[in-house]
Amino acid sequence: MTDFRAKIDVRQINSLDFSAVTDFILAEQLESGSLLTTLGLGALFGFLAYATYDLTNLATLRGYTVTVALVDMAWGTALTAVSATAGMWMTRAIMG
Repeated sequence: MTDFRAKIDVRQINSLDFSAVTDFILAEQLESGSLLTTLGLGALFGFLAYATYDLTNLATLRGYTVTVALVDMAWGTALTAVSATAGMWMTRAIMG
């Protein structure tokens, strides 16, 4: 029996998530968006991205528990929100 989880490259998932954050959240917010709005959009995007992954795992993998899915969705929501806000803050600091 093949363990598909061992074949997933986490770096690819994280780089795709970061690319989407910069394209959909930061590009839109740079002109007039507030850091609080960026935090909220980052949280929404992170929740949707991680929920898609975790709910798919719940539906397809034996042994993937609801607890793991909920913790991972909370982590992804917080991580993406903070990353988007930090990216916005750093971009504004660099660009003036």
